[in-house]
Amino acid sequence: MKKQWICGWIALALMICSAGCAAAEERHCVIAPLQSIEARVKLRKHPDTGAEILGQYFAGVEVTVYESNAKGWAKVEIGGRQGFMMEKFLAPAGSDSALYSGQPGCVRYEETAGQGVPLRTQTGGRGELMAWLKQGDRVRVLGTVSADWLHVCLEADGQRLYGYVSSAVIAQADNFAHARVNTGKADETVNIRKEPDRKSTVLGRLFCGVQVDRLFDDHVADDGWDRVRIGPVIGYIQKDFLDYSTAGCPAFQPPVAELRETDGDLYADAARKQKTGVLVRYDPVWALGVFGDSYLVRVETWISTDTRGDEYAFLAMGDVKARIIASASTAGILRQDTPFFQRETAAGPIRQAGLLEKGRRVLIVGTADENGNFVSEYVLPDAEYLLVETETPDGGVIDVYVPAGAVEHDPGLDMPEDMTLG
Repeated sequence: MKKQWICGWIALALMICSAGCAAAEERHCVIAPLQSIEARVKLRKHPDTGAEILGQYFAGVEVTVYESNAKGWAKVEIGGRQGFMMEKFLAPAGSDSALYSGQPGCVRYEETAGQGVPLRTQTGGRGELMAWLKQGDRVRVLGTVSADWLHVCLEADGQRLYGYVSSAVIAQADNFAHARVNTGKADETVNIRKEPDRKSTVLGRLFCGVQVDRLFDDHVADDGWDRVRIGPVIGYIQKDFLDYSTAGCPAFQPPVAELRETDGDLYADAARKQKTGVLVRYDPVWALGVFGDSYLVRVETWISTDTRGDEYAFLAMGDVKARIIASASTAGILRQDTPFFQRETAAGPIRQAGLLEKGRRVLIVGTADENGNFVSEYVLPDAEYLLVETETPDGGVIDVYVPAGAVEHDPGLDMPEDMTLG
């Protein structure tokens, strides 16, 4: 009896010691800086490089470490998701580590009409609904969980909600939120493919100047491809044909499309099986790309009495007055010696500041009113001034206002009179 009593105390002591050691080993870390902003660290189901990948996480993400082994693996938890991560990618958490936890993302698309985007406790549309995200809401993207889901953190009412959201609706934010397609030539299009591979299926061809949103995904970082979205189309474009600069490919704009008849049907898909609405002649519409025998178009519509918005859809090529094969070039040439105008202050009126010589090349930024306020990226029928970009004698670049009639330009920039809203 005495022997059993002693053994019992020894067992209890070992349990207490074991629990104390586990608690002492639990610590807070962050994923250490990686070779690039796109690089991620794999979270695996088991401590083995061949084990199932549960997610891939960005530098700065906070990690709770529960235990480590001699082979360099740590059992961790990230935003409620547990697995194993190689300890060499972890660093002690700093006091400001939360400020850099993952990458900023923004809700660019709402795929549940009238409600928004569901944030859930599990991937695949399963699990408890935690919140509805609206267009424009920002989240912190911790990592990618398969090609279709993101693990995110939402700051709400002073609390953090960790959950999962579709990767199709969250665009990268800040530095690399948007890019413009750019081949350097107006009549060259860029393939958007199903997968990040030149042998992959071509979904369609986009015109120069088209703006795309950069999405998160789980393919190999820094492989020369970006996952992008334009309207309903999601695919991959080679980085060499994407311009992320602040200027954003100012040399081209998507071409204006005019209807052959008074209206045309709009569709959700390039095969034109699901009709979504009717395009009428007064709605400004731009051709963004060629998808089979359909154009992907952007239609400018009224959201409210004082707010305009964009709708993306497919339009049959046969409904368009003239076949579109190229972007509109913003290059212009001055027809004569032309006065140019500038603003002395940001809110002040424009005043004549000098003279530009006949034959000077300019890039048309868009139409401005008599006060210098920007109105449109295109040349409107009643345009008084154009905002143009031109070089200075020392090789710099300045934006100035010139009379609209003084610039010879690509007619593809002209907005037809019956297209203007209002």
